[in-house]
Amino acid sequence: MGCLALPLYYYEALANQNTTKEPYCSINRVLAYSQDNADLLVMGNSRSMHYNMEILDSLLGLKCRNIGWAGHPFDFQYRGMFKTYMAHNQPPKYILQEISPQLFFESKDMDFVIEMLPAIDKPEFQFYIDLYPNLSAADKWLLVRYAGKMEKVFKQIKFLKEEGAQNAFTTFHPWTFGYRNQLEKDPRIIRIFQDYLKECDSLGIKMILVCSPYRQEDADKYLDMKGFWQQIHEVTKGHDVCIMNYESYFGNDTTYFFDPAHLKQEAVKTYTRQVAHDLDSLGIIPLKN
Repeated sequence: MGCLALPLYYYEALANQNTTKEPYCSINRVLAYSQDNADLLVMGNSRSMHYNMEILDSLLGLKCRNIGWAGHPFDFQYRGMFKTYMAHNQPPKYILQEISPQLFFESKDMDFVIEMLPAIDKPEFQFYIDLYPNLSAADKWLLVRYAGKMEKVFKQIKFLKEEGAQNAFTTFHPWTFGYRNQLEKDPRIIRIFQDYLKECDSLGIKMILVCSPYRQEDADKYLDMKGFWQQIHEVTKGHDVCIMNYESYFGNDTTYFFDPAHLKQEAVKTYTRQVAHDLDSLGIIPLKN
């Protein structure tokens, strides 16, 4: 979606598999949470960067962890991150699931194999092998290690660390695709999302679906938000979920955005505080006294 728009810490978090401070979570980070037993999990795609964990921890008085997975639609988030986390931990009390029109997109794309650096041959990721049966394990490793997205990640870090490169984030980067992005209703992903809701119901996990801010003018022009919300309401029927919509929270003010779908860090802090206070006012999670 358009130009360079994500901050340096995102690319460093992808390259440094050991970090536990940033909101982008590699598979190794999820496994590092073994027996960590968070009270609240944040899940989602790149827009899961919109939740500051230190602020949530402080305001809610809970142990909060982010297992968002940038670039990955929901079926990969669920099977790659959530199921892995749940295999090693007790269920959280709450899940804050970032939702967006990209949630139900079909995602059989080789780019997603490239992000599997630490996990290609682990049994919990059998679904990758099922998606790409003709690619040998050795070829996958070479692909992950030397080509594609990880190569781009390291190039991006090099660029951002050059003198003056941080100025890339002082200006707004508009979308350039120039077409309306219709909701793709993938029955497989929708079914997995419904199974996810049922699983959370059975485990007593309170599901909180949150749509963080878009630049409203761009969302109205390029995204099928009406179709998206219709789909959300259809898949959540019969489930105990809370839906919180902040899509227009910052309006059209570009000072808050890197691009129409991603917030700058000061805006992230402001937005996270608002979400925490609204969770309190709605009677879902009280603020820490």
